[in-house]
Amino acid sequence: MRYLLMAGPLLVVIAGAVFWFLNGGPARGEERGFSLQFPVDCLLGQTCWIYQYPDQDPSSGWQDYRGGRMSYDNHKGTDIGVEDIDELPYGIPVLAARDGVVLRTRDGVADRVVTEETRAAVTQIGCGNAVVIGHGEGWTTIYCHLLKGSLLVKSDQKVKAGQPIAFMGLSGLTEFPHLEFQVRKNNQVIDPTAESLWADAKIRESYGPVILHAGFATQGPTLPEIIAGGHEPETLSQGAGGNLLFYATVLGAAPGQSIEMTLKGPNGRILAEDTSQVDRPQILRTLWLGVRDIASRAPGNYTGEARLSVKGAPATGKTSTVELLP
Repeated sequence: MRYLLMAGPLLVVIAGAVFWFLNGGPARGEERGFSLQFPVDCLLGQTCWIYQYPDQDPSSGWQDYRGGRMSYDNHKGTDIGVEDIDELPYGIPVLAARDGVVLRTRDGVADRVVTEETRAAVTQIGCGNAVVIGHGEGWTTIYCHLLKGSLLVKSDQKVKAGQPIAFMGLSGLTEFPHLEFQVRKNNQVIDPTAESLWADAKIRESYGPVILHAGFATQGPTLPEIIAGGHEPETLSQGAGGNLLFYATVLGAAPGQSIEMTLKGPNGRILAEDTSQVDRPQILRTLWLGVRDIASRAPGNYTGEARLSVKGAPATGKTSTVELLP
């Protein structure tokens, strides 16, 4: 389900996006009888993905609950994101994960990609626009990086599980559109995936990797540019200059995986192909394949395919087609 907002207003790892009045380190949530609904109105694995998990390493290093690297040092939330910023104007509802009472809210923080120049201005409000909901017996859930002007609840308001409370945004210390969802028990961080708190057990199965983006360009866009959107054109022109490049990004890249990329011309002939072996963990990995001098290429449809192979699992992939115009 999507809602159109009529008005309202990479991945570089960012630490410090912690709500301004809550602290606490990682803890194991042994309590049971407490379950949570997924806090975003999206199709997990199709229109949204879990980018990062709470940090389970108490040292200066980091690891997620499976021992992987889909986290960063001192990260306290589950980051649920979409492909790119182009998705935000359509409205991506953030939902209360459980019945409760709104304890605090914050609004008014601008939605923008943080840079080194703007970081200082939002360091103390890293969570951005936010809602905190209390669920009794010391349990709270926190919803960060909400869209400015989109909050649908206020302090002391009762909410029901699944009730829209705001829209996903880009406020605070963030470089990609997502919800940072935190769970606390007596102010201690709980990882809802590690502790099997999700009402839908399939959420635990959504752990990467996946081909997230695929598209064409004449020059290599950076990862922040890909996340900003607008880099999956339906057509390109011979007169645009540059090369004909097919790119893809992999969410949750880790050693033991291989990524095969193929570029085919209008007649179906393979113009370029390559297979890369992943040698180190990366939350988002960008790969390129292409041919030189777009002006010399025949008009027609060009197709790129990226396939991800993981030992012991079926290969998955994503394709993209662009029409080259004279």
